[in-house]
Amino acid sequence: TQPQFFQVIAKDVTGDGVWSTVGSATPEPCTPNAVANLRIETPQNACPAENILWDATPTATTYQVEQRLVTSPNQVDSTTTVSATTFTPYSPSGVTLLLRVRACNANGCGSWSNSIEFTPPGTVCLP
Repeated sequence: TQPQFFQVIAKDVTGDGVWSTVGSATPEPCTPNAVANLRIETPQNACPAENILWDATPTATTYQVEQRLVTSPNQVDSTTTVSATTFTPYSPSGVTLLLRVRACNANGCGSWSNSIEFTPPGTVCLP
């Protein structure tokens, strides 16, 4: 991030004061805000299977989706990076996952969303 330069001047009813010397500040890089509205979507047809989706986060360039087994919530099963605001989780039929998402950019990643439980349907979609 590049430094920003500035000067200030005081003004009142009697007129303008004198310009200050030039100051500078370097803004802190910003990570994206937390992902909002994480939800499950069931498409009209059977394939693709159910997806999770979320609202786009300004300044995000990618998203990380974390999967945990509901039976082992303290152990990360996998983390996948995607550029879209949708993801199709996979696990054996009947195995419930805990899923959460965070937005990332060149400055790092924001905080994780709330977790949602996802139990994939028994249908497997083939290309």
